Amino acid sequence: MAVVVQSLISDHRLSFHWYEQLLGEDYYWIVLVRSIWLSFLSAAISIIVGYSLAYISSRLVVSRALRKLILIAVLTPLFTSAVVRAFGWQIVLGSDGIINDIFIGLGLVDAPMRLMFNQLGVIVGLVHFLVPFAYLTSSATLQSHDLSLVRAARDLGGGPWSTFWRITVPLSRTALIASFSINFALAISSYVVPAVLGGGRVKVMAALIYETFSVDLNWQLGSAIAVFVFVPVMIVLFSLEVLGRKTAIPTRSD
Repeated sequence: MAVVVQSLISDHRLSFHWYEQLLGEDYYWIVLVRSIWLSFLSAAISIIVGYSLAYISSRLVVSRALRKLILIAVLTPLFTSAVVRAFGWQIVLGSDGIINDIFIGLGLVDAPMRLMFNQLGVIVGLVHFLVPFAYLTSSATLQSHDLSLVRAARDLGGGPWSTFWRITVPLSRTALIASFSINFALAISSYVVPAVLGGGRVKVMAALIYETFSVDLNWQLGSAIAVFVFVPVMIVLFSLEVLGRKTAIPTRSD
C-alpha cells in the first residue's frame, strides 16, 4: 500500500503524473512485454526440464543411488548464490567458454557464437535457476499419482507415450500450473541473472525498478513502475489459479 501511495505523489500532492508518463512512453511497454515474455519462456522450459527429470527419477529409474544422484544434481544449485551461478554461466557461455571451445574444436563454427549478453543468455540462466523448483513440485505430484490408472491404461493397449499424455500429464495438470505460477513469479522478479548474463543490454522490469530507486533516486517513479508491472503479473497469476481450479483432477491423496 505504501508503494501505491508513493506512486500517486507528485510535487507533494496526489496526482497520476507518473502513471501518465509510464503509459505514454513506448520504452516502458517494451521492457514490460520483454520481461513477461522472458519469464513465460523461462518458466515453460524449466517446467519441461524439471518435470522430465522428475518423471525419469520416479518412474523410469529403479536404482536408489541413481535417484539420489539426480536429486543432488538438481538441488545443488539451490545451495549456491544466484550471483555465483550467474557468473559461472559466463564461463560456460562466454566467447572463450566451454561451449564455444567445443563447437570450434569440432569445426561446427568458425568464430565464437554470441551466447551471452542477449536474451538467450538470460533464458539459460533463468532456466537453471528455476529447474529445482519445477523438479520438487513435479516429483511430489508424480509420487501421489494412483499408478493403478497407468497400469489399467497399459492393460487396455495404451503405449508408453499415449499413457503418458492421456493419464500422467492430465493427473499432473494442477501441479504443473501451480509450478508455472511460482516459476513465472520468480523469473519476472529476478534481477541478478538479467543483470549479469544480459550485460545491461537486456533490460527487464526488475532492473528498471532498481535503477529508478537506487540510481535515479526517483522513488515516486520507481513505485509507479513497481505497480505498473505488479498489475499484469497478478492478472497472469490469477488466471493461472482459476485455470488450475477448473482443470483439477482428484488424485489418490484426495
